[in-house]
Amino acid sequence: MVSGRQMQELLRLAQRFDARIIFTGDTKQLQSVEACDSLRILVKEKAIASKGLRKVQRQETKEYKDAIRALRINPENGFHRLEKMDAVHQSDLFDRPDEVAKAYKAAKGSVLVVCPTHEEIRRVTRAIRADLIADDKLGPETKLNRLEPLNWTDAEKRDVRNFEPGHVLVFHKGTKDAHKYESFSVQSQEGQLLKVRSAQGRDVILTKKQAKCFSVFAQRDIGVAPGDWLSIQANLKDGPYQFTNGERVKVASVNEQGGVVLEDKRTIPHNFRQFTHGYAVTAHKSQGQTVDEVIISGDKMSRELFYVAASRGRQKITVFTGSVEKLREAIEVSGQRMSVLELLRKSARTVERTRTAERPPRDVMEVIGRMMQKAWENVPRVLFGPEYAPKRDREGMEMGR
Repeated sequence: MVSGRQMQELLRLAQRFDARIIFTGDTKQLQSVEACDSLRILVKEKAIASKGLRKVQRQETKEYKDAIRALRINPENGFHRLEKMDAVHQSDLFDRPDEVAKAYKAAKGSVLVVCPTHEEIRRVTRAIRADLIADDKLGPETKLNRLEPLNWTDAEKRDVRNFEPGHVLVFHKGTKDAHKYESFSVQSQEGQLLKVRSAQGRDVILTKKQAKCFSVFAQRDIGVAPGDWLSIQANLKDGPYQFTNGERVKVASVNEQGGVVLEDKRTIPHNFRQFTHGYAVTAHKSQGQTVDEVIISGDKMSRELFYVAASRGRQKITVFTGSVEKLREAIEVSGQRMSVLELLRKSARTVERTRTAERPPRDVMEVIGRMMQKAWENVPRVLFGPEYAPKRDREGMEMGR
């Protein structure tokens, strides 16, 4: 998931320090959010030496393993194998959350739900937690604030008009006005300047030059209870607090300061609020995770998204969708983006096909007739010499001299 810009910066850094880079990944999985599928292009253009792993390691049952292997090569065949496993179920939009919650409850071992949209995630999460609360598997709930990422581009962050009072800025890169991980709430706009305030009440004026140093969030309420699964949404490397973006953690309790104590004895500090419930995630967040059972809930996913989601499980996969046919068609569409070289090659092939199609048809008799005419026109040259060659040939010989 390395973009073109990130790859360029990485290669420049390696060149500067005379370092060797070893890439590991699967070009059949998800692309970078930013432009350019850099690793896939480097491998395809044979710009780097590559070695491949041919054996499926994660799946433990033969039919599941065969289905995942087929999905990678031929999505239609792989989906057909999942249907033969009775893993694909058709369910309408309103009943699906309850059916997913039922499958989640019946799962053995660790389980993860993967959805294509955040709206689907919210519906599924509500249904799963309602079941857990009804079964007394969650403790008393505590209301906390969390930060929901707005995923703005640098261009959107440079436009001061996009900011509203209450938005929260969290710095992932330190500046002279803010240290790394420090958060500020937006107070007001002053022309092309943005006035923000830290948790300690310190006011700072920001310009569009700092746009690459922070991310923008909206504040949301979240109920957290002992037994809940949470998904971490940002990296945190600050002394004893070590968390990785995408990590799933289980809640043990909430302390008096608002910190979330986890079952693994770590604590999410009270001033770190970049997390959400971790029962259902997007395919991007699921990448790299392994569970005993995976449940997919959604109507449309690309080839790469479905492959990543389907391959998270060890023992079992269950798919819920509103239309089996539409989902089958959707996963045959790849999200890969062409490089300039690939686009030029495709354009050249298109031009050649167009020229071939526009060329007037020539039947066998026409070809034979033209060959006989050319032979007859050259009879005088053969019998009496070059000066008796057809006029166009004599002109060519004269130009050659």
